[in-house]
Amino acid sequence: MPREKQKGLSDSEKKELLDILEREGREKWHKRWKEHMAIPSNLDVLSKDKSEQEKILRYLLLRVLINQQARFEKVREMSIRISEEFTDVLLSEPYKISESELFKVFKDVAGEKGSSLYRVGALGGIKPISLFSYRFKAYEGFIRWLNEKIVKQLQNKKPIEL
Repeated sequence: MPREKQKGLSDSEKKELLDILEREGREKWHKRWKEHMAIPSNLDVLSKDKSEQEKILRYLLLRVLINQQARFEKVREMSIRISEEFTDVLLSEPYKISESELFKVFKDVAGEKGSSLYRVGALGGIKPISLFSYRFKAYEGFIRWLNEKIVKQLQNKKPIEL
């Protein structure tokens, strides 16, 4: 049996406390999510701008492609490094990125053979740099297709169909 009984909060105090807890929870969750997703500083995840949201989705698509069969901590580092190195070109026209520059970043992060990023034995004989290259080319192809499809539809003044 408690010796003292705590006095209850008024309705306005309860609301104020809940608002504080909600704000703190959102800020902490957002910080942890941003760190986990490795969102680079040049992208604003809170933006309401549709073009900024599309950039984030494109970045996450690239990250998902790189992530398969990879070490997650290196994927974070690789994703941020590529994004910061190539900025908007990566998200809008990745086919304009020179392969030698891309491979330089790959080797800086993943090591000379890429074994820091991909487990070499688990790839069934595929070299890590080749796997990275295939996945980056898949991303390039999708962005090219998306750009061409949307531009054609906008030029013809048709509603956008995917």
